[in-house]
Order: sequence, then C-alpha cells, then structure tokens
Amino acid sequence: MAYYKGKFIYTNDLKYKNFECCIAKTKYMHSFSGLDDIEFFDIGYYIKKLSRKDIYNASRIKDFKFRQEVLDSFNDYFASYILKIYSEIISTIDFDIIYEIVKDKSGNLYGKELYTGLLFPILSKNNYFINYEIIKREDTDRIFYLKGTAKVNFDSLYKCDIFITGNQVANQNEIDEYQNKFNKGFRKEKKKKEHIYFIKYLYNKNVFKEDFTLADDKKEIKVKELEKENIETSLMEEIEYNLINLKSIDDNLYNEYRSKYETLLNSFINKENLALLLGEIEFSLIFRKQSVDNILEIINNLKHEYLDNFINKKGNKTDMNLNKLDKINELFLKVKDKYDYKSQRDVLNNLAFLYLMEVIENIDTLKINDLDNSYFKTHLKSIIIWIKLLIEYNIIECSYIISLRDDINLEIVIDVIKNIKFNNNDKIKRIGEVKWI
Repeated sequence: MAYYKGKFIYTNDLKYKNFECCIAKTKYMHSFSGLDDIEFFDIGYYIKKLSRKDIYNASRIKDFKFRQEVLDSFNDYFASYILKIYSEIISTIDFDIIYEIVKDKSGNLYGKELYTGLLFPILSKNNYFINYEIIKREDTDRIFYLKGTAKVNFDSLYKCDIFITGNQVANQNEIDEYQNKFNKGFRKEKKKKEHIYFIKYLYNKNVFKEDFTLADDKKEIKVKELEKENIETSLMEEIEYNLINLKSIDDNLYNEYRSKYETLLNSFINKENLALLLGEIEFSLIFRKQSVDNILEIINNLKHEYLDNFINKKGNKTDMNLNKLDKINELFLKVKDKYDYKSQRDVLNNLAFLYLMEVIENIDTLKINDLDNSYFKTHLKSIIIWIKLLIEYNIIECSYIISLRDDINLEIVIDVIKNIKFNNNDKIKRIGEVKWI
C-alpha cells in the first residue's frame, strides 16, 4: 500500500494567493505579462469592447461576463498554476502528515491520517474554482489586469476550513520516521497525545455532509451460495473432530467425553448442549485435567517463561500469541460455571497477567484494533493491578503515572504498557510471592 505526505492548509490562506496578469491596451496590440506562454487574444477581444465609459467605471469592468469557452480556456491554463501556488504556501502547521489516499463516491480524494485514521480533503483540479475579473489601473486607461480569485469547493462537505496540499508519495524512511516519532525522547507519550488531539481539532473544523461515504474499490465477486447444514450437525462434526484429537493426547479423557457425547445423542439434542460439550472438549485439549490447580499450573509456567525472557534479556518470544490467548479465554468462559466464583477469579486475573506480558512482548507490532477486538479489553483493570504489583516488587519501572481521576480505557492502558521497563534483578524467583488484592 502506498502512503503519501502533504501539508495542512487553512482555507482562509487562499485569499492571499490571488494572481494578477497585466494587460496593456495599445492601438495595435494587447500584450500579456506576468505569466509566460499564454494565448491572450480572448482577453484582447474584451479589451476592444470596453468603451471610454467602461474604462472609467471600475464596477462595470469587474462585472464583465466571460464566454464559457473563454472561462474553460482560462481554467485549463491556470489550473496547474494555481495548484503550484497552493503547494508552495508556507503552512502555519509546520510538519508533513503521512496518509493513505481514499476516494468518495464523487471521485474526490481524501487523506486518511496514519495515526488517527481521520479524513481530510486533498486539493485537486476537481475541487476548486476561479473567479475572473478585469481591473483597470488607476493612473492610465491603457493598463488592465486580469485577476483570478480561487476558492475550494468539496461537494461532500458543508464546510471546508482545512485541506491537504503538496500531495507526494512518501518513501519508507519518511513513513518509518512518522510512525516512530513518539517512541523516543522526553515527554514522548505527552507529545503523541498532543499530536492526536491536534489532528482531531483540525478534523473538527470541516463539516461533512450526512450522506458522505467512501467509495468501495473492492470488486464485487459473485460467489455461488451453497446450501448450509444445521447448526446442530455442524457442532456434532466439531465435537467428533476434537474427540479424535483428544484421543491422541489422553485416552481417559477421550473415553469420558465420548461417553458424554453418546449419551447426549441418545437424549434431547439441541445446540446449547452441543456447544457446551464442545467447549469442554476444546478446553481439555489445552488443560487436560480440568481442576483449577492444573489450569493455574499451566498459566504459571507461561508467566515464568515470559518473565525469564524479559528480566534476563534473552530476546526470546513465547509460542503464545493474542489469538491463542483469546481462544483460552473464550474456552474458559464457556466452562466457567463448573467452578466456584473464587476459582473463576483466580484463573481470569492470571489470564490478565498473560495478556499483559503478550502485549509487552509485541507492543511494536500490535495495533489498537487488534486489542479492541480481543478479550484483552475485558481485563483492563486487572492488568493495571498487575502493573502496580510488579512495580511494588521492583520487577518493572513505569514512567506513566495513572491518576485516580483517570477513566481506565484501552488507550490509557496501552500508553502505560509502552512506558514499562524491566529491571535486572532476581525478583523472577519471587513472583509466586506477589499477592493478589
């Protein structure tokens, strides 16, 4: 995917970018200066038509109506000139933005900013227009000016106060610099928040129409619609598939669940009972025996593996990933009612620890959307508790201080995690001593 760079321009800045071209009226010729290589005979046509009364009546001259073919000719010529002027405007916003280009249904271009995903219109030939006037110089009746005043007009917006210009392809170095600009230095997190706040502030200056939608560039592919089997028979297939997998791991558990499955088949079959049994079998594939002690033992082994890698700077990564954690979390929730509330809480807060470690391990590659679509977001307060406990036991340091007034949300927790630093010490041996509140 190509990314682009450009600058924000305030629409109000355009009024200072009018252009004027001198037209000299003599008995024999009508010359043009100020722009090179322009055909000026159509201008001459109008100059010839000006009477002495017109010459001394500036308002009449300004109200002169150009033929459409003349306007088209002007627009074709001045289009690149105006765009060049706009691209050279010294913006009061002194940084390039990096963005992806998207289109609306009318073909207008928009920049989708890399950090926020917010849209800003991009200046092109399709969304500005120019008003032309002939203006007489005060001290002579021989010198006139063609004045052009350009304005933007985005038909998907009620109001456009800011847009992007200077549209250029960004190279990978520029993209990397933009993505990592807040990963280093003093006050990096505060600077990132200020950047995001400012982008949102600029975005709110534009008012999109209610029916604004982006064009869908994906080609519609017609797929033959297949007849679907019942949910119940689909669940039965899943159960039978997982039973075969369980057989190669634990014969006793296989026989236990095969017996439960056969009993279910000979009684009242419904999707709820089938789904519950499937969840138990899938859970057994991971945890074998289903006692809480056994589940916590497996989780604790993973906890020590994560901490060993971090504290001893091994640079290793676990075989765990966000999808696997989500699967474990989901399976436990399916069978949670088999356990008392204290046991449920023990498992869930230890899963929160694994989520914390997994996100620390992959903080440079995980995106906020990944976490927003994960069970990670259901453990935010438990994750904060773990962070505070790890700080208390001197296992980590964190420069991000959470105020009691802060409303814990996904963005805040991610910012906290980005500021975590592991200490080199022997506390990993004492992790079992960390007491949960």
